[in-house]
Amino acid sequence: LRHGEQITTSSTSCNSKKLDVISAETPLRERALCKFEYVLNYNPRRLPAALTEVKCSCDRPNSKLVGKRIFECEHLRYQVSRRGG
Repeated sequence: LRHGEQITTSSTSCNSKKLDVISAETPLRERALCKFEYVLNYNPRRLPAALTEVKCSCDRPNSKLVGKRIFECEHLRYQVSRRGG
């Protein structure tokens, strides 16, 4: 396992068209306003050693999806304790 390794291929492009139908079966990456990909965060000194994180693929959502409203895509961050020793 390598830290920063991309786990999934990039989601649809930042300029993808609006989906005609969205259902519970539609993958989260396709339903999200901000397109993202899954990346591995690996640190053997932490429990758990491997965490899956998301990395924004675009700075902003597609204007076709949000109109003239101003949005920015942001990474989700969280704290994890390291093992002692």
